[in-house]
Amino acid sequence: MESKALLWKTFKDNQVEVVVIKEGNSIIVTCYAPHYLMESLLVTARDNIDMLKEMGLISLTIGYYTVYDEHAIDEEVRSLMKKLEMVERERDDLLEENAKLKDTIDTLGREVDESNKSSIQSSESEKEESKRKMAKAMKMEIDHLRSSLQSKTGIKETLIGLEKTLIEREKEIEQLQEKVSLMNIQQLKETSITLRKDQSTQSINPPKGPVYVAISDWEARRSTELSIKKGEKLEIKEERTTGWWLARSLDTDQEGNVYIGDIKKDEESELSTLESLELFHYAMTEN
Repeated sequence: MESKALLWKTFKDNQVEVVVIKEGNSIIVTCYAPHYLMESLLVTARDNIDMLKEMGLISLTIGYYTVYDEHAIDEEVRSLMKKLEMVERERDDLLEENAKLKDTIDTLGREVDESNKSSIQSSESEKEESKRKMAKAMKMEIDHLRSSLQSKTGIKETLIGLEKTLIEREKEIEQLQEKVSLMNIQQLKETSITLRKDQSTQSINPPKGPVYVAISDWEARRSTELSIKKGEKLEIKEERTTGWWLARSLDTDQEGNVYIGDIKKDEESELSTLESLELFHYAMTEN
């Protein structure tokens, strides 16, 4: 009662209402001020909030604005601590997942190396099938691991790092595939595989000599001459200084003399060995 009387006597002339919550502990001070002074009061309270907190301030409300509330801050801190714990757990999960991913990719890389070594002793068809299956399995495994990582939420920097790791692993796989392709090209060179482009019709006897193409029509006037049509392909059997060459038609399989002014070399009739290898390699990789 003495504390109540003392507080009442202290604040009675300032239009201040004092409510004692517990003697010797906390009090609620209700102040009344003109509306035009509220903004100045808010500024003054914010400037002196640190001093008020040192004096044991629990909460301060001016009008409808809460300047300070110790309980609300404690609740916010607890909420932030919980979120921090969740983020740390997710970070640990991502680090563990990243370690598993690295082990898996390293294991797959070793399996590829072992497969390449063992495939040398197997047949060509078995090696190609094994390489395709291995590359497909590795691609599916990496896609699965990437999907698993993307489905998780966590720290942005960690996810970016994992994505870079996946890209580097994919580059390593591409390098392994290039090595496999180089092995295929070397084997093709050893077996001397040559591809040829054919027209809609193919001659019974493939040409053994150089191939020329007729640039104009020519009707034979002698039994030793060969009638030709523009675009017809000819195998040159014998080149003569007289300007008349012995040729065989790849369309009719007939032989006879043709004038060199009516023909020109067919640049597209044969592919070089390197072009053949590149075309064969392209066909294999597309399949």
